Amino acid sequence: MAMDFTSDWVSNHTQRWLEHTGHLAGQPGLRLCEVGSHEGRSACWWLDNIVTHDSARLTCIDPWHHEDAWRRFIGNMAQHPGLSRLDIRRGFSRAELAAFPVDHFDLIYVDGSHRAWDVLADATMAFDRLKNGGVLIFDDYLWSTEACPATPAIGIDAFLAAFASRVDLLHSGWQVTLRKH
Repeated sequence: MAMDFTSDWVSNHTQRWLEHTGHLAGQPGLRLCEVGSHEGRSACWWLDNIVTHDSARLTCIDPWHHEDAWRRFIGNMAQHPGLSRLDIRRGFSRAELAAFPVDHFDLIYVDGSHRAWDVLADATMAFDRLKNGGVLIFDDYLWSTEACPATPAIGIDAFLAAFASRVDLLHSGWQVTLRKH
C-alpha cells in the first residue's frame, strides 16, 4: 500500500532543513517535536532523514480536527519503518507541550494553528522545551488570507522581538529557522 497524501508542503523545504538540522541526523537520544502533523508527510521526512537512530524519537502533536487527515496520518505512519521511533499526541499543543520538561527537545518544528496568538503561544512553550543549541523552525511565516488577518508572521514577529537576545536567526523566508543560545 502506498502512502496517502493529498498535498506536498514539504519538498520545497527539505534542502534548508538538511542545512540547519542535518548535524542532528543519526544522533542517539535525539528528540524532535512536530507541532502540526496533518497527514504525516513531514513526519515521514524527519523519520527518514533526521530521527534515524533507534533511540531517537519524533513526537507529533496535532488535534487532527479533520478525521480524513487523522486517518491518513495513522495509515501513513502505520506503513513507515520508523513507527517505533514515533510518539503520537492527539491534542492541543499547549496541553501536550506542557507535558514535557524544560530543555527536552533538540529540534522543534512549529506548523500548527495559523492564528497569531496560537503561533506565539506555541513559540514560547516550544522555546522552554528546547535545549540550548536546539533548532526551532516556524512554517508559514509569509502565509496570509483575508479570512484570518492575524497571521503566523504576527506571532513569530512578537516572539522574535521578545526573544531576540536568546536566539540566532538562521533563515527567514516562507519558514523562519532559529537556534537557541
